[in-house]
Amino acid sequence: KFDPKDMAGKFDLYHKTFNLFTPTEYMFLEKNNTAIDLAKDCPAINTVICNVIPDATERERFINWLSFTFNTRNKSVVAWLIRGVQGSGKNLMFQEIITPLWGKNHCSVVDNSALDNQFNPYIKHKMMIAYNEVTTDYRSDKKDKVSKIKTYVSDLLVNINEKNVRQYTLDNFSNSL
Repeated sequence: KFDPKDMAGKFDLYHKTFNLFTPTEYMFLEKNNTAIDLAKDCPAINTVICNVIPDATERERFINWLSFTFNTRNKSVVAWLIRGVQGSGKNLMFQEIITPLWGKNHCSVVDNSALDNQFNPYIKHKMMIAYNEVTTDYRSDKKDKVSKIKTYVSDLLVNINEKNVRQYTLDNFSNSL
């Protein structure tokens, strides 16, 4: 099974199951009511996030979205579309801030070639997916990409199509950027 809400351990001998979810060290930190000032307490992280999302209101919503998805490990059915010039820090934010929170095994970067492919193992057991440099020509048959992304963002179940394996359905825990 893959159950991000089950933090009890990998093995459940009673139900004879093995949880494929691996919590990060940050997920074991005790929750508290301490307010964090990113600019003062995490200046490097704040600089990257401010550069990627310059508007303060949008940045606060983004941080609340991250907090919700991280603390509850629920699917938010909302995707963030982040546009910016090359070098603004979009990939840096995903690789150095988001991926360590959720864990390397539970994050994935998906590009055009992966979306054009009929196989989708990149969605299996993922908590956070970044669609990097995805382009779509709305006048062509590439509308399939938009449909795939919409399904991954909003559906609670996802069909997994791996090479040389019969297609199967899993719970979809992924959140999208």
